[in-house]
Amino acid sequence: MARLLNVLEVLVTTQGRSSTPQATLQTQAPAQTQTFGNKEVSLQEFLKLKSPKFTGSDNSADPQSFLDGKLKALRALGCSSERAVELTAYKLEDMDNIWHETILLGRTVGATPLAWDKFSKLFMDNFLPDSLKQKYARDFERLVQTPDMDVSTYNTKFCNLARYAPYLVPTQEA
Repeated sequence: MARLLNVLEVLVTTQGRSSTPQATLQTQAPAQTQTFGNKEVSLQEFLKLKSPKFTGSDNSADPQSFLDGKLKALRALGCSSERAVELTAYKLEDMDNIWHETILLGRTVGATPLAWDKFSKLFMDNFLPDSLKQKYARDFERLVQTPDMDVSTYNTKFCNLARYAPYLVPTQEA
């Protein structure tokens, strides 16, 4: 942990600006609790975004990137957390859609609509195996800036890997 904090200090002084990797991370990787608007976004508005689909059968597809892209667009549209889930589910195909239908079938009649936080946790638990999460966490713990790696590249790797191990990222206060 001390090594990580030293690396963060180097990043701050090397970048010559007040933005830390945590601040960058907070803008790139959404926090656990999301804030949404209350606009009832139409399917037509959503489809204008031409966002990618997710099948769940392509092992090279990153489920976190899929969710991050959807979240960014849906928050910009100002829709509610529940509507964000409905619209995102529309872009699910193949195994992903079957998974979603199974989740819906398992819910009790009259249950409150699925909110984004719960949906995204279920989604990631299903489409990103624990072994891969653990690998990303280990990669994050071992991440160091090498002589051939500039600060920007390091910052990008830091933020991408930290999404999978937020418990390892110190808070601004720490």
